[in-house]
Amino acid sequence: MAVAMKSAVWPQAPIQQEVKDLVYRFFALVDQNRAGVGEELASNVFTSDGIFAGSVGTFKGTAELKTCRDQAWTGSLATRRHEVERVFINDAEEVDLVIVGSMTASTRDGEESTHSFLARALLRGQDGKPKIRRYQVLISGAKGLLE
Repeated sequence: MAVAMKSAVWPQAPIQQEVKDLVYRFFALVDQNRAGVGEELASNVFTSDGIFAGSVGTFKGTAELKTCRDQAWTGSLATRRHEVERVFINDAEEVDLVIVGSMTASTRDGEESTHSFLARALLRGQDGKPKIRRYQVLISGAKGLLE
């Protein structure tokens, strides 16, 4: 399992492995600085009417989601690494998740900083698999949300 999920604590309520895999896939992709990530998110992670509201803007639907990572690596940002610490579930259908974690970023100058984040992910089945219908960062940059 990648760094993004190694410290994740999941709720006692059973969560389907494919839901965990979807969350892992989302964070594995957003931490990659390469062409095609937006296309993969739009095709494999989000529903066709999905919404991604994050630090670089809000993207709605497949066409916009394909471009959602185009500006994610501008400026001096060199790396980004999310680590999920807790996942809370809000209903038995596993469609409403609150995710608490941290994001470590480094610049091309070698400076590194770590900040906590809180996000909400609403899931819906599409093509027989769970996909993200809405992902929204609720708090970003706060220090120590779980302290």
